[in-house]
Amino acid sequence: MTGDEASRISVYQRVVANTVGYDVFIAYRIGESRRYAEALHNALEARGLVAFLDDADEGAGASIQQFVKFACAARCLVVVVTPGVYDSLHVREEVDGYRQQRMKSWRRPFSRMIPINVDQALAHAPSVDTWKELGACVFAPERSDAVAAAHPSQTVVDQIVRSGRFVRATALFGLVTALLTTIVIALLGGTTWSLATASKELASTNLQLDAAKRQERELDAKNEQLVVEGKALQRRNDAVRALDTDPVVAYRLAESAESLLPSSDNLEVIRSVISSGSMLYSHVVKDCTVDDTTASLALLRCKGSRSDSATLKLMDLDDFSIKPLPQPAGTAAWIVPFATSWRLLSAGEAEYAVGEPGYSANGINSKRVYRLFDAKGAAIGKPVFGRFLTPPDQRCSPTLAFIASVGAGNGTIWDLSTDKRTTMTPPAHEGVTLACRGDGARAQNPIGSIRLVDSGGQVVPGSETRASFDYIGTEASWSPLGKQLAIFVHDQGRIGVWDPSAALLAWLDPDGWAATAYAWSPSGQLLSFAGNTEHQLDAIVEVASAVAPTTSRRVVYRSGRPIRSMAFSPDEKRLVVLDDQGTLAIVDLDDVGAVERGRHVGARNVRWTQHGILTSSSEELRVWSGDKLPRENWVYRSVTNTRLDQCAASDTSWRWQAVSATTRSGKDSAGQVLVRDLKQGTDRILEAPDSCMRLLFASNGDWFVFVGLRTAYFWSTSTWQRFALPLQEDDAQYFGAHEQAGHFYLYALGAKPLESKTDILYDIDLDAASGPRLLLRHRIDKFPNSECPAAPIEATAGWLDALDRAKYQSMERQHCEKSPWEVRIWCRDQPLEASDCDIEFVPVDLQPAMEVYDSLMWNPEPAVSDRGPAN
Repeated sequence: MTGDEASRISVYQRVVANTVGYDVFIAYRIGESRRYAEALHNALEARGLVAFLDDADEGAGASIQQFVKFACAARCLVVVVTPGVYDSLHVREEVDGYRQQRMKSWRRPFSRMIPINVDQALAHAPSVDTWKELGACVFAPERSDAVAAAHPSQTVVDQIVRSGRFVRATALFGLVTALLTTIVIALLGGTTWSLATASKELASTNLQLDAAKRQERELDAKNEQLVVEGKALQRRNDAVRALDTDPVVAYRLAESAESLLPSSDNLEVIRSVISSGSMLYSHVVKDCTVDDTTASLALLRCKGSRSDSATLKLMDLDDFSIKPLPQPAGTAAWIVPFATSWRLLSAGEAEYAVGEPGYSANGINSKRVYRLFDAKGAAIGKPVFGRFLTPPDQRCSPTLAFIASVGAGNGTIWDLSTDKRTTMTPPAHEGVTLACRGDGARAQNPIGSIRLVDSGGQVVPGSETRASFDYIGTEASWSPLGKQLAIFVHDQGRIGVWDPSAALLAWLDPDGWAATAYAWSPSGQLLSFAGNTEHQLDAIVEVASAVAPTTSRRVVYRSGRPIRSMAFSPDEKRLVVLDDQGTLAIVDLDDVGAVERGRHVGARNVRWTQHGILTSSSEELRVWSGDKLPRENWVYRSVTNTRLDQCAASDTSWRWQAVSATTRSGKDSAGQVLVRDLKQGTDRILEAPDSCMRLLFASNGDWFVFVGLRTAYFWSTSTWQRFALPLQEDDAQYFGAHEQAGHFYLYALGAKPLESKTDILYDIDLDAASGPRLLLRHRIDKFPNSECPAAPIEATAGWLDALDRAKYQSMERQHCEKSPWEVRIWCRDQPLEASDCDIEFVPVDLQPAMEVYDSLMWNPEPAVSDRGPAN
């Protein structure tokens, strides 16, 4: 074989072979077949196999282990089996190493032992495992002459080449397969790891997402709570700001705040409203004012769809329902009442036509137009025209009117119930009509005087009275009895009363004093009037008898602001006044010091009907209860002949309250108990002839107990039958009591209380028929006498005392166990055994008080919380 042929194996292939193993390792005995081995080596490499021959690559002198290593690295072990090869230790070591390291390991599929059987030398192999196993391999036969000639047969070369190539391909395939498997495993492992990692990350992300959602929900809940807290705080702050100007709005705002977020601050505002003593309005009609009222109806003037238009509505004062009316609004309107129906009189304005009587080319060219309508809105008869420079209200009574026309004294008597019209043409004595009364008679104001003209137009003799005022800007009204006429001269600020029967005009305004308002009482027996000096800070309200106004006048109210309007209560015991800042005050005419106040900012007039007080501003109408506030039922005051002591009690159900009193008549005195039924609004006086030590209601309200010094009295609250239980044996006095498990226990001092270290306890059983029965009398340790300590300050925080503490020497607070009330006892004399006291019950349990007041106050729709505080 030429060197060129052998050189087909590249340096790269040899480097690779040195690293990963040869294709063929040739083992032989040098002395017998060296030249043959070299020729075989060259032939194999010429065919592309990388072969190892120690003489070719390593040279002589290499250790046997090094050759064994190379042999085991080769994929094919070719053994030239000659007769003397069995004696070669090197060959045997190489074959043994190959057997152990390749043929008996995972590399067997990629390994081959190929013996070259020279002249059947294998047949003579020793019985050794090494050679036996070699002999079991597929051999390549060879002749000895080929060995001697160093010329391997083609058959041998081909067989070795096929095996070498097959094993190399198999190894390459295995390598590729292993590589691919490794790659696949790596990929699968990577994918699995990635999936596991992704799964873990997904699980972690899900956990984080769940945590984030949970945090989001928590934040949403916190945000909602903060929003609620913010709304509640805003409403409470608005309520605080509204306390002075509009307690009703303040109450509703605080109530709304309490429903959103209960807090002691909200309850404090509510207590302030309830205890303020302010008047409370129950209804509001927005954008309406009052034109007229009857016993059960109110005629409302309301804003129309345009800013300059108005519509009329009718409010039923029994249920405060409102319905629109089809009649034109005009500039003023009045109800003409009938037994089962009504008509409507309206006043408007028109211009005189050129040439028409009353037309003036240079002066005021307006006239009033009066129209009458039925309840359905149909016009009744033709319009009636009147003078412009007269008050719009020309009625003599609800069903009669005198419409003054052009010319002094001219006019039309108009029966509004029948539509009968009578034209009046006065005689030579002319005068402007100031007011007419129910019988058709009229007060006329000729220059320099005032006189009465009857329904026929004749001057009533003896009525002419000297008077100097301008009828323009003068308002006059007859008393309901028609006997006196109140004259109010606006531009001069004068108020007077004219009695035509006596031809007497009494001016009631002193010098430097300007009248601002007046009102007749329903019976006409009283006249109230108000005025102030130019400073307007010293307004006073007076009430006078109609028959003797100058001598009977008395001041009933003082104000720091001018009075704008006033009205008597239907029973004439109280008077409501309205100042120019919208402050309302109800004055008790029997007890001038008692005043209730309210506020309607912007209110211009006030009326008092059987159904309540009506105030009107340009923005709204309010209906106020004229009754005393519930809080007044919780206050008890000593009067001249009846003085309250320090005993007071209440039941647990908001039904009963009781106070002890002593009534004096001359030198005689009698002990009494006033028991008030809060649900029925009635009082009951119980005789209790003893000094009061304790009052007590049974927890179920069935019994009331008065503990006196010597006798305890029991009343059944169903019959109010009285039972007495006097002291037993030689006991000195009673001093207290309490109830437990249906039994009453009375505390008493023994015969020598100062010397005794014990007290006496009476165990009492109560029977509705027979009354109290003493079950047991026995001694106990000294009783500490602290049955009713004061309630905690926060339990009544915000409550405003009804009584002026500056007028009292002492004040005591008591709150008995299970009682919904704290009792505040204000005494004018010394604290010990005080006998001239006023008593106030303050609700500790506020919910029942809110239920009582809630029905008295306006409850707007939408909620007042969205309306905001009043200005």
